[in-house]
Amino acid sequence: MSLTLKELFNKIFKILNSKKIENPGLEANMIISHVLKINNEKIFMQNNKKVYKKNLSKIYKIVRQRIQDKPMAYLVGNTYFYSNKFYVNNNVLIPRPESELIVELGCKSIKNTKDPEILDLCCGSGCIGISIYKNLRWKPQIVFSDISAKALKVCKKNLNKFRIKKNSIVIESDLFKKIDRKFNLIVCNPPYIKNADFLNLDNTIRSYEPRSALVSSDNGTNHLKRVIKSSKKRLYDNGVLVVEIGYNQSKEITNFFKKQGFSDIVVSKDLSGIKRAISAKWKK
Repeated sequence: MSLTLKELFNKIFKILNSKKIENPGLEANMIISHVLKINNEKIFMQNNKKVYKKNLSKIYKIVRQRIQDKPMAYLVGNTYFYSNKFYVNNNVLIPRPESELIVELGCKSIKNTKDPEILDLCCGSGCIGISIYKNLRWKPQIVFSDISAKALKVCKKNLNKFRIKKNSIVIESDLFKKIDRKFNLIVCNPPYIKNADFLNLDNTIRSYEPRSALVSSDNGTNHLKRVIKSSKKRLYDNGVLVVEIGYNQSKEITNFFKKQGFSDIVVSKDLSGIKRAISAKWKK
């Protein structure tokens, strides 16, 4: 049993398209490239090349999982964030474009700080902290922390991939519980979705991404408020905290920053115009 690359691409495209997958052509290419370990150009340049039973079975298995809503990033084991390819699995959230805003705000806040000390809290795959590291003139010392040991295994793989293991420390911790030092910058993408909203999320998220990394109590603000309150003891004077927030949390979280004594509070919108991140400075 065999198919040419052209026949295989067309077959996968039809299956994905019939299930209303948003980008069936792109995803067909991704699946074929992943299994055959060839780039997209070769799929079209060598479209008469034969694909045999063993690889066809692997490809069809992925296609079956995809039409059951399993995210493509988990199926191929990687996704792009801030122009770099990161390893991911279902123990971490899939990095999203809106979170790139945290990278931009973080880099801006310490671009003139020599030898900055940075904490990526609730780090997951480590994509935010690693992206900040790669975009700073002075290479910082970064601590990566998460409550999930399985998530930290993913983070460590990415630290090795991007060769910044020597400049990093990995700590398994429930927020700041096992962190006893100060930082110039703390970035955090915490759980901030309330339970009622989680139940209405798309099935690709609800059924596959880690719920503990998404949902927080108190209408989604519990983790955010704990991070803000506790960060005061973990920031140097004039240190900056940057957090990602939910679509309707801007006013409440801004007021909480003020109540806790932060200054220079800036709310930033993502590319969709949603208030997505807040940065604030801590001064004693």
